Amino acid sequence: MTELQSIAEKNRRATARGNYTRWLLKRFGSLDMMSVKEGEEKVHLRNIYIPLRIDKEDRADESMGEIDEVEKEELPGSDAREVIAEHRFVAISGRPGSGKTTLVQALIEELCSDKVSSFRTRLVGRKGILPVPLILRDYQDELETIRNLDELLDLWWEKAETEAQDKQKFLGTPLDIQRLKQSYSKEGDHIPLLLLFDGIDEVGGLKPRNNIVQLARIAGKTGHRVVLTGRPSGYEGIRPRFDF
Repeated sequence: MTELQSIAEKNRRATARGNYTRWLLKRFGSLDMMSVKEGEEKVHLRNIYIPLRIDKEDRADESMGEIDEVEKEELPGSDAREVIAEHRFVAISGRPGSGKTTLVQALIEELCSDKVSSFRTRLVGRKGILPVPLILRDYQDELETIRNLDELLDLWWEKAETEAQDKQKFLGTPLDIQRLKQSYSKEGDHIPLLLLFDGIDEVGGLKPRNNIVQLARIAGKTGHRVVLTGRPSGYEGIRPRFDF
């Protein structure tokens, strides 16, 4: 038995993943809305969040009927979580304010909390899953030089480690980046990642946007799950073309 496959090391990696998901929940799954008045209790958005619905075709506001007509209509499209659970690679195009980034937060909250749901059960399964929220605007300066998925993930782990150290009160212990990497490596636990590429429209230039899509496709082909979001303008000129 190799050291990586020893029971002690497997337990340490499981602890590292637990600390990581707790930090993710605090960092990205905190969906508190601002209080209306000072002293009022915060409203948790997860308690009032309406799951985003997506479809293959855009539905302009002008195509919707009056309020009384809309209330009688069936909900358009499908629950985004159902689509993500069914497909390993999902690209979502939506106009500003349509809920793309909020969806990313809601997915993290659902996967990292103790809340039981069919979505969580389907994605976590027996093996588990590690969410990786890549807010692309945070990496604009580096995306021109990223050559492969490992380099992009290294940027994420570096950022996560720094933020966790700055807010160590969330955990009481630093993130164990080495064991987190071993958790999804083939030599370790080979746990799939859920890569959340948020805001491809905020990546400047067609070349880095094509690069991101290519890295996302490679991730999907190597067993990870991918969600790619952005405004319609972010997908213009992308190869290969996507149908939404």
